[in-house]
Amino acid sequence: MPLDPYLPDPNLAAPRFGLTARGCAPGPGVLRLLLSDPNLAGCLTRKQNLSLTRAMKKTLLQTLLLCASFLVLSGCSYISEIVSDTESTTDSLPAPRTIELFLSRASLTSTDFEQYKLSNSSVYFECGEIRRGRFLPRQQEFIEVAPELQNEIFAAANTTLDHRTKNKYELDPPGKNKNLADPGIFTLTIVPASGEPVLLPTSLDSITERGRELERNMERLAKLMRKSAGNNVCGSPSFYGLQPLN
Repeated sequence: MPLDPYLPDPNLAAPRFGLTARGCAPGPGVLRLLLSDPNLAGCLTRKQNLSLTRAMKKTLLQTLLLCASFLVLSGCSYISEIVSDTESTTDSLPAPRTIELFLSRASLTSTDFEQYKLSNSSVYFECGEIRRGRFLPRQQEFIEVAPELQNEIFAAANTTLDHRTKNKYELDPPGKNKNLADPGIFTLTIVPASGEPVLLPTSLDSITERGRELERNMERLAKLMRKSAGNNVCGSPSFYGLQPLN
């Protein structure tokens, strides 16, 4: 049977270790002896001291790894609780009174637009062209929104308001629809259950590029609004990079 490197060598006499003279006693492992009485270190040979050092380093490393794993798991659990609390908070907020969305972008021959207004359980939308400042609708409809989709829209609106409150940075300015290189116009207006209307004007390109979290939330809300109108407004499933919701 191989010898335990942490036990005294039974083939060596006790006086060589100084066991009798120094008050040492064979029996339990060397590591256990030192833990109970550090003064017994003198009982060990240089080879056993090296083995003991390696064993203590190994034990210390295992302890540190165990502590690190515990901290990581605790941190993940804490983050999950924060995310869960944030989602439940926005979902439980009262539904906004109205949500309005206006989109426009210059094309080669004209300026296209879409606009939506959700109030109660109905959405009104129209789409068409803007020529010399005049709105020329090609499609106008009132549509009853399904309760499930309506709840999604209200939750997305509350999430957008929440992120707008937490993020104080400025949105990119809206375009002016002067030429094809213009970034377009994206204007979102949310009237919460209580309080003043929140106006979020920016460019259409900044929304479709989804650079920051607030813009990504605004994009999702816009996609849900377009979905409430059938996702095929004026015969087009998308609007200059604003793709339908999957």
